[in-house]
Amino acid sequence: MRTEQIKVFKFEELKPEIQEKVLDNFRNSENYLNYEWYEYFFENFKEDLNKISVDFESLNFDLYRNEISFSNINILDDEKFINSFMNNDDKIFNSLNEKNEISFSVGISENGYVSLDYDTEEDLTEEDYNQLKLKIEELEAQATEFLRDKLKQYLNQLHKEYEYLLSDEAIKDTIDINEYEFEENGEQF
Repeated sequence: MRTEQIKVFKFEELKPEIQEKVLDNFRNSENYLNYEWYEYFFENFKEDLNKISVDFESLNFDLYRNEISFSNINILDDEKFINSFMNNDDKIFNSLNEKNEISFSVGISENGYVSLDYDTEEDLTEEDYNQLKLKIEELEAQATEFLRDKLKQYLNQLHKEYEYLLSDEAIKDTIDINEYEFEENGEQF
């Protein structure tokens, strides 16, 4: 029978060059970051968009390519969504809307581009029709800009959180909270 003794160290007790090795090993480990790190942001973002009647199943993002898109996006209430962007001083639009003589259908692409299809029961003069058409285009641009800005904000939050999680500070916190111990060469015990 053979007995071996191994010296076990807390992170702070390791030599500085071994500490760096440990930090790099954690940073590059497949097990350190998993998909759950962004779930909190995802739920908050979904709640934020639900307030303006936008719902989606999931978001797809690539931090390296700086890309983000929706999956299975829906507008829950077209009118509520439109009212979140509409300027109340638009006379022709408000007049038609108050009389329920205009109806909308809202579409959103997976990249956040908004399209508004509309129908009116009232015969409009050419001038009123052109004003309404311009207002619809303006609303589409406002809604698209708003959603694209929200996507960019979300992507920026994800970038910041990811960078923090890969920082020495976050990794040291993980080591401390989990009370990890190490061999003299930096291998986790």
